[in-house]
Amino acid sequence: DERLSKHRFECSTLHGDMSQNKREKVMNGYRDASVRVLVATDVAARGLDVDGVTIVINYDLPDNPEDYVHRIGRTGRMGRSGTAWSFVGREDLLQLDRIRSTWSLTIYQVEAPELPESVKRDPIRARMDWSESSDPFGMVRISISAGSSIIRSTLQLSDWIIENAKVKELAIGEIQISDDNTFVDIHSESAQRVLEIIERREFEGQRLEANLAIR
Repeated sequence: DERLSKHRFECSTLHGDMSQNKREKVMNGYRDASVRVLVATDVAARGLDVDGVTIVINYDLPDNPEDYVHRIGRTGRMGRSGTAWSFVGREDLLQLDRIRSTWSLTIYQVEAPELPESVKRDPIRARMDWSESSDPFGMVRISISAGSSIIRSTLQLSDWIIENAKVKELAIGEIQISDDNTFVDIHSESAQRVLEIIERREFEGQRLEANLAIR
């Protein structure tokens, strides 16, 4: 809420540590529209009954797919239309897939728009929990947008990662090279750095894209 207030969005907060009196005061302000934006934890996802909520924004995806439905169900009530947006990074792709399959949902993906140069950036450091995407041996699979015409051998790619990302050889697992793309298993402790290095540096004169791969 501090960041929203900084940018002149009037908002209130709702979380589990609030007293019942304070919670009711916040909800009364939201119901009578004196406050237009409510920042809430999942404590508000269940049982929050407010007419006229037009949009729900998930700052992150819930761990439990059931909570996703309770969150977005706060809008589009009583026959009205509503919209739900979720901020999703590559580390959320597995959870997004679980939510889709659990509820047979069609969730459209769009790229986030670039901020105009005139807008002052207020970055928030991404926090990725790679352990949630790893196999029992702690390995995470990364997809690279280059095939055998660029990446000619597993040794070539492995040596490049070791040299550029400064990781140990043991941090690199199986590498699969096909005609169109390449999959490489990286230990979760090194996955973030390897991903960033692949996207930041050229490989054989080519700029590559890398993403978390769903096994």
